[in-house]
Amino acid sequence: MKIPVEVSRYQFVASTDPVAENDFATHQPKMDVQSGQPIFTTQVVALGPDGAEVIKVRTVGRPVGIVSGGQVRITGLLAITWQSSDMRAGISFRAERIEPVQAKS
Repeated sequence: MKIPVEVSRYQFVASTDPVAENDFATHQPKMDVQSGQPIFTTQVVALGPDGAEVIKVRTVGRPVGIVSGGQVRITGLLAITWQSSDMRAGISFRAERIEPVQAKS
């Protein structure tokens, strides 16, 4: 199930630079089936009214200008539920875009 996440009440800070994901079995870069572009993961700290949470956000293509410690804007964030055959379950996050927040002058 894909659930849209309302991000307006949160601030996001990148805690890692974007990293290309590799396929577990082949160790080759994971590619998005629709676009053929590589999938990247960026770990972010989501700061909200109830505290902070560290999440990993996947994007298609490398997010540009993201550096660890920098504030970022996330567009089109989805929470995706999953369950494996050995009964493990969880939530992963995918976004249309992650971009740096420009400092106001």
